[in-house]
Amino acid sequence: MSVAEAIAGWARELSEVGGPNTLLWAPERRDGFLDLSTAHPGGVSMLLAGRPTSLSDLVREPAAFEEAREVARRIHAAAADLLAERGLVAGFVAIGVATWDPPRARAVVEAPVLLRPCRLRPVSAAEADFDLDLGPTVEVNPALVNYLRSVAGIEVDHTALAALADGAYGFDPYPVYAALARLCADVPGFSVTPRLALATYPYVKLA
Repeated sequence: MSVAEAIAGWARELSEVGGPNTLLWAPERRDGFLDLSTAHPGGVSMLLAGRPTSLSDLVREPAAFEEAREVARRIHAAAADLLAERGLVAGFVAIGVATWDPPRARAVVEAPVLLRPCRLRPVSAAEADFDLDLGPTVEVNPALVNYLRSVAGIEVDHTALAALADGAYGFDPYPVYAALARLCADVPGFSVTPRLALATYPYVKLA
């Protein structure tokens, strides 16, 4: 075994410490992820335009709202704990998900493409509803950029790629999806699926 192969093996072992990185791999549990892919189009338009949007505007069916509110409570509590205990801002909306066939990996690839910081604000002490407030910055998932460079040898200009979402009529992630798909055309099984999900993502564990 060469030195390079040994180092790569150690890196893989170390990357598993603390569990899979949800910036790259599908989470083992879904109870801390709020999938908004099928949310009401009017609410989604408000949210992506950067206007504070209530959860009840995004999820309007009563039973689905009750379930979404419980997930939002968990995300809000987790984000508050991370901020208080570690000083980390960890609440993000993930926009788009990239998948491919990873070499020698047992986990399922599910890498967010774009990340926008999101603050959840309860509208009352009882947390009867939440306002979602997206930050103005849009970033290409840095763990995805690092993985493509180190494993696939693909250099991604993350600044230029993120800028493609600034469309003539506002935020539009589809040009980003198309450009990333072209860059990764030779990656086995690579595809980008439109998706919108709110969660706490581990920026402390990028690589």
